[in-house]
Order: sequence, then C-alpha cells, then structure tokens
Amino acid sequence: MADLSAMLEAHVQFELARWSDEGLRAALAAEVDAAYAWLAQITLGRLVARDHLLAALRRVLEEAPLTDGLVAAIEAGVKTIYATLHNDNATIADLIDRRQYDQITETIVGLKPLRREVTRQIVDSSVYALLVSNVLYNGIKGFVLTENVFARKIPGASSLVRFGQSALNSAAPNLEKGVDKQLVSFIRANIQETLNESERYLNSVLDDAMIWQLADELWERNAQSTTAELTKLVDATLLVDMVDFGKHVALHLRRTRLFDTLLERLLDGFLAAHSEKPVAVLLEEMGMTQAQATDALYAVAQPVVAQAREDGYLEARMRVRLAAFYASYTSD
Repeated sequence: MADLSAMLEAHVQFELARWSDEGLRAALAAEVDAAYAWLAQITLGRLVARDHLLAALRRVLEEAPLTDGLVAAIEAGVKTIYATLHNDNATIADLIDRRQYDQITETIVGLKPLRREVTRQIVDSSVYALLVSNVLYNGIKGFVLTENVFARKIPGASSLVRFGQSALNSAAPNLEKGVDKQLVSFIRANIQETLNESERYLNSVLDDAMIWQLADELWERNAQSTTAELTKLVDATLLVDMVDFGKHVALHLRRTRLFDTLLERLLDGFLAAHSEKPVAVLLEEMGMTQAQATDALYAVAQPVVAQAREDGYLEARMRVRLAAFYASYTSD
C-alpha cells in the first residue's frame, strides 16, 4: 500500500510537470503532430457521417437557446462598440481603403437586375406616387399662376403678377380654385404614365457610369468623416431595441423551413466538394496549418491551465483520476 501511495504521488507530480508552460507546449505540439499525421490518412467523409454532422449543426444553429444572459452580453458589447466609436477620431478612410471601396462599388455595378427591381418597387409604392403627385401639383400650379403667358389672358393680371400670387388671387379669386380642380383631375388621369416614365428615366440615368460617379462623390464627401461624427447620427437608446429586434428575427428565421433547407444544402455542397480530401489537407486549405494549430491551442490553453494549476484544481482532478487507477490494485 505504501508503494502504491508513493507511485501515485510520483505519477501526480510527473503529470503536473507535463502541464507546466514548457511541458504544455511540448505536449500540445506532440499531440497536434500525431493528430495531423492521422488526419492526413483519413478523409472527411470517413471521419464524419453526413447525418450526424447535420444533426449537430441543427442542435447548435436551430435549437440552442438565446438566453437572457447571452442577449445581455450582446447588448453590452454593442454599447461598448458604440461608446468606442463615439469617442474615436478614426475616419472612414482609416477603416476601409479606397481600393476596397472601389471593389464594393464594382460589385454594386454588377447587380443591375437587382437595381432595376429595387427601382421598380420604389416607383410602384404609394409613397413614391404621392411624392410625384405633390411635385407635379406644385410645379404645374406655380407655373400656371406666375407665367405671363397665362396671366395675359386674365384682365388686369399682367400688372399684378409682379406683386406675387396673393395679388393675382385678389384680381381673380376663382382662378386658383379652378386651377386646383383641373390639376387634380389631370394628375389623377396621368399619374400612372408619369410613374412609368420616371421608372424608365431612372433606369436609363442610373447606369454603370452614374453609379461610379455617385460612389466617387460619396467617397469625397465622407472619407474624412470620423466615427465620432457618424455615431452622432444614431440614437444610443435605440441600440438595445435593435439587439432585441435581432434576437426575435433570429429566433423566427431559424425555425423556418427555408433555413433548414439552406443548412442541409450548404452541408451537402461542402461535403460533395471536400468529402474525399484528407482532413489535414482540408484544414491547411482553410488556413489552419499544423504550426498554426499548435500556436492557437497553446494560446487558448496556457492561461487556463496556469490558473487551474495555481488554484490547485488541476492537481486535485489528477489525483482523483489517478487514485482510482491505483486503488483498483488494492481492491483485489
């Protein structure tokens, strides 16, 4: 029994030494080396079953709860980002260079069918029709009541036009009412053709060259604007509402049939393209080399292990696990 106790103590100290900073890095490097050697021999399709992986993704993306604690953490993060931007003088040009901005513009230029559809829906909206009607009404009415070519037909009006519309109304009090009635009737009869023509005009003028011109003007106007200036345009009190709105949208979206279909199709597409590749090769294609994996694991594990060792938690758990092994020899 004394020998077993001494062996247990020696084993615990041996394992603790392996979990020191230097020992931890060496141990992780050895394990990653062995893992990559194994993963170089096994394909993704052999390592993971499609149905099991899909079920795991569904549990994470569709069933994992958005707890109040998680939402509160997101809200705190959004507020921190807002406060940082609100007190920083970084400019738009500091955050995105002109080459990247031009790449975004080039993408927008290529979305011609989408631009046309957006234009069509805007033009078809009741708000746009109301706007155009108001512009037509005021423009035509102003023209009719102030241009001499019409005023000359009204006895005495030519001498009063220079005094403005009020004088003209005094000379011909029923003129404006008559104009209003005829204008409203005219606009109602012709508004649809006007809207159709405005859509044709917008589609013709918003060509590739115009998009680039607009992009250039926006850049020149805003590139030197600071994040502090931009955040002043957003009410900080609305941030919490935006997070809450995003939560409800996410909860609803992940319960839809389309979300489940997209998840399944994305996974099937990924497996179709990569299931025959060795996993180590796939990891390197995704940017995770063996050296990077070791560095990443050590960066995450080192502070956690160091704290667990300092608090005695690591040694206590080792003793529990190893003691069960040594105790099995005394039970015989």
